[in-house]
Amino acid sequence: MEKYSDNNYDELNSRVSTDTQDLSCQNPDSLYETGIAHLQKGKYLEASDYFKKTISISENYSEAHYHLGYCYQFLKKFELAIEEYQRTLELNPLKTAALNNSGVIFTNLKKFKEAEKCFKLVLKHDPSYRDALINFGNFKLKIKEFENAIELYSQALITDINNPVVYFNIGNCYLETQNFEKAIQNFETTLTLEPQHQGAINNLGLVYYKLKKLDISLRYFNKALELFPKNAICYLNIGNIYRDLKKYDLATLFYKKTLEIDSGVKLAYVYIADVLCDTGKSEEAEFYYNLATGDKASKAFSFTNLSLDMMVQRRFKEALRYCNVALTVDENIPEVHYNKSHIYLLQENFEKGWAEYEWRLKRPDYPQRNFKKPFLQSENIDGKIILVIGEQGLGDSIQFVRYLPMLKKKGAVVIFECNKQLTFLFKNLKGIDKLVEKNENKEPEFKYDYHIPLLSLPFYFGTTIDNIPKETKYIYVTPSLADSWEKELLGKNNFRVGIVWAGSPTHTNDKNRSCSLEMFLPFLSVPGVDFYSLQKGSASNQANSFKKQVIDIANKIQTLEDTAAIISNLDLVITIDSSIAHLAGSLGKSVWVLIPFLPDWRWMLDRTDSPWYPTMKLFRQQKPGQWNDVVRKIKNNLEYMINHKMNNEPLRETLNPTTQKKKLFLGLSEDGNFGWGIVCKHLKKEVSNEIEIVDLSNNKSTSTEELSSGKVFQILVGINFDPLFNVRGKFNYGYTVFENELNENSVLNSEKYDKVIAASTWSYEKLITAGIKNADILIQGIDPKTFYPGKSPGNNNLFVIYSGGKFEIRKSQDLIIKAISILQKKYKDIILINSWYNAWQQTMKSMSQSEFIKYEEKGNTWEEFMLNICKVNDLDSARVFSLPLIPNKNLREVYLTSDIGLFPNRCEGGTNLIMMEYMACGKPVIASFNTGHKDILSADNSIMLEKMKEFNLYNSDNRLMSNWEEPDLDEIIDKIEYAYNNRDRLKIIGEKAAEDMKKHSWSIVAKNLIKIIS
Repeated sequence: MEKYSDNNYDELNSRVSTDTQDLSCQNPDSLYETGIAHLQKGKYLEASDYFKKTISISENYSEAHYHLGYCYQFLKKFELAIEEYQRTLELNPLKTAALNNSGVIFTNLKKFKEAEKCFKLVLKHDPSYRDALINFGNFKLKIKEFENAIELYSQALITDINNPVVYFNIGNCYLETQNFEKAIQNFETTLTLEPQHQGAINNLGLVYYKLKKLDISLRYFNKALELFPKNAICYLNIGNIYRDLKKYDLATLFYKKTLEIDSGVKLAYVYIADVLCDTGKSEEAEFYYNLATGDKASKAFSFTNLSLDMMVQRRFKEALRYCNVALTVDENIPEVHYNKSHIYLLQENFEKGWAEYEWRLKRPDYPQRNFKKPFLQSENIDGKIILVIGEQGLGDSIQFVRYLPMLKKKGAVVIFECNKQLTFLFKNLKGIDKLVEKNENKEPEFKYDYHIPLLSLPFYFGTTIDNIPKETKYIYVTPSLADSWEKELLGKNNFRVGIVWAGSPTHTNDKNRSCSLEMFLPFLSVPGVDFYSLQKGSASNQANSFKKQVIDIANKIQTLEDTAAIISNLDLVITIDSSIAHLAGSLGKSVWVLIPFLPDWRWMLDRTDSPWYPTMKLFRQQKPGQWNDVVRKIKNNLEYMINHKMNNEPLRETLNPTTQKKKLFLGLSEDGNFGWGIVCKHLKKEVSNEIEIVDLSNNKSTSTEELSSGKVFQILVGINFDPLFNVRGKFNYGYTVFENELNENSVLNSEKYDKVIAASTWSYEKLITAGIKNADILIQGIDPKTFYPGKSPGNNNLFVIYSGGKFEIRKSQDLIIKAISILQKKYKDIILINSWYNAWQQTMKSMSQSEFIKYEEKGNTWEEFMLNICKVNDLDSARVFSLPLIPNKNLREVYLTSDIGLFPNRCEGGTNLIMMEYMACGKPVIASFNTGHKDILSADNSIMLEKMKEFNLYNSDNRLMSNWEEPDLDEIIDKIEYAYNNRDRLKIIGEKAAEDMKKHSWSIVAKNLIKIIS
């Protein structure tokens, strides 16, 4: 996508002579014009001879130097081109085209500093120079500064509004940042201006492929092939579509066609091999993997790099596969095993992960030391002296010193060798008998029996996700030091937050994990907060530009213990993935960590908590390089925390006598068997136990005078936020559950309420993002008198899966049907019980959009309808029990007959009442860790589905209607099989689920509601 500018000819066209001169001519102008004539015909070598001859006669002929540089540029003699452009500028400093083209060359040579300098000089001289704007945009696109690239391209469009190439590159920027809607708009504009633009057609196919609109994607790729039948990449992309559709023969056919056209597209060999692996033909796959590379060394190198590419895309199944292919060359490649450890640890497969992580010790960059005493393995260490070697960064040591007391418990004497910066911090740490400074090379002079690197201790102790040693606080600050820093901190009446925005620039992943302080600006504006910079290093200078928002105390910090003492005096720390995150977590301080799209292995995937630090909350990028949404979520959470800071007093103390005497008018629906009916029934009952209520559903003649001095709380209908009852009080509160995208009416109507109260954090964040600032959260509840643990009847050696919720695409029963149809063939004892009854046919029709099942509306009864769904989707109907509509209060009996609940929902605007009720009965669930589920699920109380892909629904105008997340089918199957094979573990998960659901009783919900409206 780099663009060589060809508009530099414009000023020369009038000077081109139709006559040509041979090189014996001594007239420099004639020679120059002959060179231009050759240049226009694309004869760069011949043209360069004439320009060189011109220069030999007239050394200071600047235009000859410029065009000789231009010829060298096209001949890819870049160093010579740069020399000629520099000479041009010496003779004519105003020849900005020479600077512009130099910038293009430096970009291609990856000399990015020089390139940027060239473009900035050009635009300083002429800010509207179109070609420089475009080329600078191309440069920014290449170094992945997409927002800057879009800004430059947009400036170029001011003087060249019909340039298809610019729209195409803007589309590419949006494609890279996964803003698919805007990518589509720009690619379509490209095609309006240039209907046969190959790149735009191909990339529209790619966008729709990423949106999982495979039919539209296929249409564009086929269109590309009609216009460009030799486009090998189109064949490759179509092969990928058929592979996703599990049409493996067609996929292979298109991959082979790719190779017929261009045998250099080696990925086609890889994908053919992948298809063979997918279909159980691993031995045949090896042949094609070998064809993808040359000798064995290049095979190992190529597949190692390919596995890293897959990891960056979070395609871990392929990444692991390619690691294993690399190991077929040599099973002892440390780097490959090290990469495998990251994959396993990210996926919480600690057993395999820690074992593979030991290969780090054999990597070339790992510091090698020859210890005289043996490496600690499985020996009895009672009474033995163990030397533990600190390794890697400061954060690693802070995180893993938690294992040292475990060695003490086994009777060992523990000597810990660590970085000098950490010695003061660890001097009072439990589990250390002797603390020594890091000694990189020498054999220790003191006595010891065994040695072991610090990060080998998780493997030594057999750490799993369930037995991570986690104390809320295990590092302590010297009280006198903490007191001295308390006096230094200002703004004592405000909420104190420490911030860190950048890590060490030498860290291998620093570009992805760090950001600028400017990126934090949205939450730095939250009132009632004092922000303290804890940033060290060169990035700390950024605080000088934000003195109004940030109190910079970094220059007063001398040691890490100073930092710890400051943190002990703060209310919260907000940081990127850095040693400060570990320090705050180890001090038991609330800490919010910004996590990049591909996280470090220790943060695992998708979860918002950290099993390593109970006080930590993780805010994750949903798209590579995009911090905006992360910062927005932090701002929302911080505002919520500040707004509720004063609401922690007991409920009755927050209600003054006047408030307690006033009535609350409840605009809730009649009791029912579905979501809103259940919510309204319990809210009426529990709120009335706290304060006097007027039920508007039974008192429709309530006087205007009464309402005018009272508070009205009622259900909001749909995304337009229409009130259930057309009444207003002095104060008005609306309760909403929604799954579709908000619109202008949502924002407009939200202004009619003092508060718009969402039923989940996900919905709350949607409100805030839409600009609705008068938002709050009221998490839904369960009735503990109806739903509570009990003894499960024997299942006669069956494995019973329960699934509930209305039959519709949002609830993802299509994924359940597909998963069960696969598993029933493997396990004859798997039974599915479902309560999917849906009285709303329109939402049921949404299942026709599923790529996983065939949807037919056949049958006169619900039973007949479900029997046909089983039949057309290859389900054994004898092992599927579809229940009719059952009263909510009777569902507990159904829940107790099952082994596990399955809730792979694509979206929940609330928190999924039926799932919560099921968990309250002490039953474990496999559930999607997305949307409203995130308020309920944790790694301890559920088996979480964490692999998500974007799932969007559009209306007939291609406008985004719903932005959801779809669980991965393979992960659903894997998690069901895990549950099937680990039934003892299910009991523990179920017990924790029941315990957690006690915190969500409707009584507590009612109290929280009264706090909100008070």
